[in-house]
Amino acid sequence: MLRIVQPRRDSRIAKGLGSEGVWCPRRHPPAIQPVHGGPPPLTYPFRRHPTLRPGDVPIALQLALVPGLQYEFLAQCVRTSVSQAHDAVKRLELAKLAHARTRTVDGERLENFLYHGVPHAFPPILGGPATGVPLAVPPLRGRSSLPPADSIVWPCDGGPAEGMALMPLYRGAVRLGRTNRRLHELLVAVDLVRLGRASKHDPDVRLVIGYALSKAS
Repeated sequence: MLRIVQPRRDSRIAKGLGSEGVWCPRRHPPAIQPVHGGPPPLTYPFRRHPTLRPGDVPIALQLALVPGLQYEFLAQCVRTSVSQAHDAVKRLELAKLAHARTRTVDGERLENFLYHGVPHAFPPILGGPATGVPLAVPPLRGRSSLPPADSIVWPCDGGPAEGMALMPLYRGAVRLGRTNRRLHELLVAVDLVRLGRASKHDPDVRLVIGYALSKAS
């Protein structure tokens, strides 16, 4: 049971609200306090609802590739900051996709999220013609089970290919080709799923995503 406690008149005058004691509820909202013997005020660990962000997907994929990575190395592999890596793991744990204490992922739940959640939570956003990194990697290029994706690129300055621009899940994706090839291939496979060009039944996608998640299981 809660009661609303209004400040006393003299306290309002002492705060400089004038001799009339005019109360402004917008500037000084009433404090909500529990009555004697009631429950304590509600507190939450987050100021806002901690929904997943697109940049949390590469964090989860990297932990699937190398479970138990320290946050410093995790941030280097994904090309992000240590604080962002910390926050991403916390959100993944709340979504029951990862375990923050061991820095590991739940392979089965993450697989379901990649195939059935990511395309709806982070739908693909296509732009106009641009130069950038082609949405294709050696394990997927030239396979008959998947349609060609060379006509779609992650836009960046000085990119080696031309095609329709696709907004990547996060900005660092365009620089992973030289520093973290395995994560780059995983993000390409996830983007093919986002675009609707591949599914969990395509053997090439299973080869890339399934191999990484098999380590997390």
